[in-house]
Amino acid sequence: MLGDTSELRIIEQLMSSSSDFNISELARVTRISRPTVHKAVSKLLECGVLKVNSTRGNMRFYGLNDDWDLGNVLTMVNKKTNPQEADIQALMRRIQSPIYDRE
Repeated sequence: MLGDTSELRIIEQLMSSSSDFNISELARVTRISRPTVHKAVSKLLECGVLKVNSTRGNMRFYGLNDDWDLGNVLTMVNKKTNPQEADIQALMRRIQSPIYDRE
């Protein structure tokens, strides 16, 4: 369903381990470039899938958020990857607004 995305590979890694990981460690174990891991982690933090469990110096260690909801994640990922669809939906809401019903 989610395919072989960077986000999915990160989630799978964190699910299969009891350890928290920083960006460099996630890049190494998932074999994904650091910039791609950084971008994916940012997206997963925003969606509520990941949380920062600890920090050491300027390093953050990430783990899965216990209350993440797959439905919310899919909705947010879809909005990020398909902005045209989100724009169309916003336009449709405006058109269906009572302001447009006046003549």
